[in-house]
Amino acid sequence: MSRQLVAKLSCLVERHTSRRGFLRSLAMSATAAVFAPAYIFRPIGAEAAIITCLGLRCDSRSPCCDGWTEFCCRLTGENTCPPGTVVGGWWKVDNSSFCSYDQPRPRYYIDCNVACSTGSGCGPSGLCSRSATAAQCRCPDGCETRRVDCIQFRYGQCNEDICVGPIRCRVVTCVPPWQWDPGCSTRPVLTNNATRHHDRPCLHNGFTDIPPKAFYATAVRWAGDLGIAKGMTDDLFFPDEPVRWDHFAELLWSYVGKPLPSSSGDLAGRSLGSQFEMAVDWLVQQRIAGDLPVGYFKPDREVTIAEAITLLYGLASEPPPSPDEDIYPERHLFPERYLPPDVAAGARYADAVRWTTSHGVVWWPAHLGFDPERPVSRAEAAVLLHRLHGLHPVPTGIAHR
Repeated sequence: MSRQLVAKLSCLVERHTSRRGFLRSLAMSATAAVFAPAYIFRPIGAEAAIITCLGLRCDSRSPCCDGWTEFCCRLTGENTCPPGTVVGGWWKVDNSSFCSYDQPRPRYYIDCNVACSTGSGCGPSGLCSRSATAAQCRCPDGCETRRVDCIQFRYGQCNEDICVGPIRCRVVTCVPPWQWDPGCSTRPVLTNNATRHHDRPCLHNGFTDIPPKAFYATAVRWAGDLGIAKGMTDDLFFPDEPVRWDHFAELLWSYVGKPLPSSSGDLAGRSLGSQFEMAVDWLVQQRIAGDLPVGYFKPDREVTIAEAITLLYGLASEPPPSPDEDIYPERHLFPERYLPPDVAAGARYADAVRWTTSHGVVWWPAHLGFDPERPVSRAEAAVLLHRLHGLHPVPTGIAHR
């Protein structure tokens, strides 16, 4: 019985089950129809449907028996194609709860096919012989892992000029595949909602809407690993959205270890409030925000590039020395301390612009313009802080200007 029938049966099951019971029903009905047809027609207990999958004696509900490929993160810990594989194609699930925040969004499943050996023949479907690859069909950790190197198939929207072998594993992302990997095209669009609830805990170890080759991917991953990056949800970072003051203030405050503001000066008598309020109180007390008062900061207001640069300049106690090995070596191409043409010499953020351009905290040539009122995206905010950190990490409790 074909994989297509499994998909049809699983769609039938989905219409008559709750979200919570979908995976269980899929395994007990669709999978049993493939491996133990009698189970669908005779009222036997699920525990009685013990079957052989790839030489393993498994319960029919086990992942090894469901006919699908394992997630890459289950094999390597990384939600990306492992070495020795090539992206062969993709499909999507509509209106996934895993990818939706402000509106329904799809979730994408990307196949990582095993690479063929050099000089191997290629069939008309873009697949080489299994013998021309290192593929070994298996469920690597027994019945509780799905299949690896088993399915000789490709959807074909990615890297069409490269011949590939069986599918090793799947990547799951909220990023459109053509943005996730430049080798992928936008069509044909294939939808299979049977995989709507396929999931693994390892898929939630980071943000699933960050393309691995994006210029901001390293910075967002760094901030996430430190626990200082706040996503729009646990899984979604929304890199292209403008960063708001509630997230930006907390990002900087978390970076220096969340020091508590004192109760002196203008803040005397104020009780400790939310993390945003404590972050703003501390930024103002340390004069990291210049002369801006507490009331200036509105949590829902977008941060401009001039404001972001001003706070980063204030975060550094003094111009730091460049390390021997810089993670952003191109910053040394623009050592001059000059102002972009759209920044007035007397602007309150002029010194901050001079310093950040000369130290490469910003990554565009100053002669192209600064556009000081432009909103900063969430991805750019992470990159700005990461580039500052690359110059000289700011220690917790540092004495600022």
